Amino acid sequence: MIISDHDVKFTSAFWKALFEYLGTQLHFSTAYHRQTDGQMEQVNQVVEDMLQTYVMQQPSKWENYLHLVEFSYNNGYHTSLQMSPFEVLYGVSAEHP
Repeated sequence: MIISDHDVKFTSAFWKALFEYLGTQLHFSTAYHRQTDGQMEQVNQVVEDMLQTYVMQQPSKWENYLHLVEFSYNNGYHTSLQMSPFEVLYGVSAEHP
């Protein structure tokens, strides 16, 4: 976590400069602004659909299954990544440590 007492203009300029230096693109967003490309909504829908399959019989117990959905999602193959999110982060498949 980064905590700064600088104003928004400084923080914005700092992050833009840092990511430009790193050669990556930075797209600012806020917690209450919908993602412009709908990516977060799509992820939420996939997670919701996965969760519903676990809790069909007991919908009020969804919290008990959230960790299973998280594990499944993070270890599932994503065509956009050509691998699982777990592999992207750790360089190995969770199925074959």
